Order: sequence, then structure tokens, then C-alpha cells
Amino acid sequence: MVWGPSAQLLAMDLKLQEKLEDLKAVGVELQACKACADLYRITDKLKSLGIEVIYLGISLTEMLKTGWTCLTF
Repeated sequence: MVWGPSAQLLAMDLKLQEKLEDLKAVGVELQACKACADLYRITDKLKSLGIEVIYLGISLTEMLKTGWTCLTF
């Protein structure tokens, strides 16, 4: 799940985009926050990278309420 300024960085950084390909190759589900992507005007770029761009606020809140751990890096 790509969220906030990380989405903007991913849209610009070729090395991160290469790492993204590695994640896709092993079957990691990739999603980005549509509100964030729209704010940074990178929705189309993220979609072109194979990322599902959807509204995630409610989903993330529910995940955290049910005990999911959020890893950030």
C-alpha cells in the first residue's frame, strides 16, 4: 500500500520502480491511495507501473482496527 509522499517518490524514482517489479514478480498486491495520487497528480503514472489506485482511507482504518501492523520504510 503506497500512501502519501511515498507515492510521489515512487512515481519519480527509477530505482524504486525497479524494486516494484521485483515485488510484482513474487505476487505482492500493490495498491496506492487515490486521494494522495490525485493530490500529487500521479494517478496515471502509478497505474502505468501496475499499481491499483483506489481510495484506501477506510480500508486502512479497518485493517489497523483489526490488528494489522503497518510497516513503513
